[in-house]
Amino acid sequence: MIGGYDFGDNDADPRPGVVANSSHGTSCAGIAAGDLGPLLDYIGGVAYGAKLYALKIAADTNSQTDDSKIIAAWDWCVTHKNDDPNHPLLIISTSVGSGRFFASCDGSRQTLATAANNAVAAA
Repeated sequence: MIGGYDFGDNDADPRPGVVANSSHGTSCAGIAAGDLGPLLDYIGGVAYGAKLYALKIAADTNSQTDDSKIIAAWDWCVTHKNDDPNHPLLIISTSVGSGRFFASCDGSRQTLATAANNAVAAA
């Protein structure tokens, strides 16, 4: 991890809290860029060695978030894209979910759609 922010608790430490045991993002980061580690049967993440910025969108006291925190994290990615010229932000991965969706959310979650489109346009 080379940087990040905690939008859930509004502080500079994006590590998961122990109260809610909400380390879902840490697990996703391991799948993406996990180290080989000491176990010989573990091959690491799909982008082993990638540099990551951690942006936490849920508070330490629970695992819930809202659209405004997701949007703030995406906007942070756009604003901080070139903070480290050797490791510019190139990909945003957000893992949240609840229920099943069978259609595009662009009409029902317009603020999220706009923020996502802004992030894509900044790439």
